[in-house]
Amino acid sequence: MTENDRYKTTLRNMYEDFSKELSNCEFFSEECIRTKQQRMKEKIEPLLVYAKPKIMVYGIYNGGKSTLVNAICGKAVAEVADRPMTYRITEYDAGKYILVDSPGVNAPVQHEEIADSHLEDCHMILFVISSKGIFEDRVNYEKMGNLIQKGLPFYIVLNERSVLTEDKEKHEEELKSIERKIIKNLSAYSGVPNVEGKYEVIHVNAKRAWDGIEEDQKELVDASKISVLLGRIDSILEGRGALKQLLAPLSAMEQMIGETEKDMISNTGNEDYAVRREILQTKIMNFREDFLAGIRDIAEKYFDVLYNRMLGKTGAGMGNIQDELCKDVEANYKVKISPVVRYMREAFPEMPLELGDACNLERVTFRMESETPVWMDSAKFHKEADEISISKEKESADIVPDVLKTAGTVNRLVNPIDPIDPVPIGLYVLDSIFSFFRNKNKAEKEERELREQAEKNNARVLEQVEEDIRRRKEARTYANAKIDEMASEIRSRLQDSMDQEFGGMIDRLDQIIEEKDKKDSAAKQFLNRCKEFRRQITEIRKEIGW
Repeated sequence: MTENDRYKTTLRNMYEDFSKELSNCEFFSEECIRTKQQRMKEKIEPLLVYAKPKIMVYGIYNGGKSTLVNAICGKAVAEVADRPMTYRITEYDAGKYILVDSPGVNAPVQHEEIADSHLEDCHMILFVISSKGIFEDRVNYEKMGNLIQKGLPFYIVLNERSVLTEDKEKHEEELKSIERKIIKNLSAYSGVPNVEGKYEVIHVNAKRAWDGIEEDQKELVDASKISVLLGRIDSILEGRGALKQLLAPLSAMEQMIGETEKDMISNTGNEDYAVRREILQTKIMNFREDFLAGIRDIAEKYFDVLYNRMLGKTGAGMGNIQDELCKDVEANYKVKISPVVRYMREAFPEMPLELGDACNLERVTFRMESETPVWMDSAKFHKEADEISISKEKESADIVPDVLKTAGTVNRLVNPIDPIDPVPIGLYVLDSIFSFFRNKNKAEKEERELREQAEKNNARVLEQVEEDIRRRKEARTYANAKIDEMASEIRSRLQDSMDQEFGGMIDRLDQIIEEKDKKDSAAKQFLNRCKEFRRQITEIRKEIGW
């Protein structure tokens, strides 16, 4: 038995055990139990027993999804146009798997709802994003955030919508830059740590691939990188990667358990509490998502301090910077958690629940840096540049008397001092002429030497300026890296503590709700079994590595 088959058997047993628990539950009517079991059968069984896994092509409409479907299938199966063409869920046999074409995100509402309702029926999702600016659309990250919350496995396909250029290296770098931006946006929106380790971007040119297939031009197909995408899909569906297929039935099982828990609480006379409990959970989830996503923005305020620290313009230590950042995050936490705390106290005034308004960042221990601020010779550079400028001005001033002296000699040639005695005058003229040429040569030599020295000085100044520019670029890189590092560390530390605190509070709320009707021991036992099923699902997710 393969590892994949072993996990399938485990899930199958869990599914059957939960179905039996429903059958033996006294708090639901027979009709209600049959309805729930039928829904489970329709949702979960197809994900556990199948001939071929299902892969949905999903994303903003007009992003090239249908063209990609045709390219993957190797034949024209989906209609392609410049307007939304897919109005329903359509399945195509792509050989090793079934490809599901769906209406686009941001399509007419009824069509988008069709796509969303089938997400949980597929083993994997290819989230298609066009490189033509659409990757910036916030709705992309809202939809991916929903997939993350549901625990559904997806892979981001960046559909290149540009023509080939001669500068292939520049073209590849532009695509890689978009890939990095997509992951950065997803990380910021979802607040999930190590996003780059869980989600990847695979880029392909669907139109180029399809043109190559239609025109039987292998070079176009190869240039489209469709083979890379197909190979990646195969590797995901084979070996240990095949375990990712189990995330869809796990998510469907968890959803059914959650709905049943809610119905159980309602049926035990605590319907009002169940509604308020769900509202509180929603508020906590929204707060958690919003707060974690905003940590990077708070850290961004310290860019200038970190930048100047790298240039040696400030003595601010990393410890002080991190302390200030923690204070800012703490203040932001208090502001954003206050509506949740207020609702909790209003909704459950008679219950001893308490949610603190501090995130306790004093417990967070950063990796402290021991190095001193670098590039302390920055001031020395400016001093040297000033000295060169002063030297240049001095040398220019020194030559002025010589130039004036030469000019005076010429003036005496034009205006002789004593025109009476011709012989002395003649000798004087000859001497003046020779002096003129001697002074002229000397002036030219000095001017040449001065010019050479000026060129050397200019070269030296230019070199210093270029070095300063390089240092500033590195300082910017350093500041951004430190911001990412601090934000990531705070987010990582807070996620676990918040999950523990919020989860513990909900557990206490569940305990209080259960205690309101202790005579319903069967209901309590059923809820405990639901918690056990949840625990098993969590363990399987960890083992799969998701």
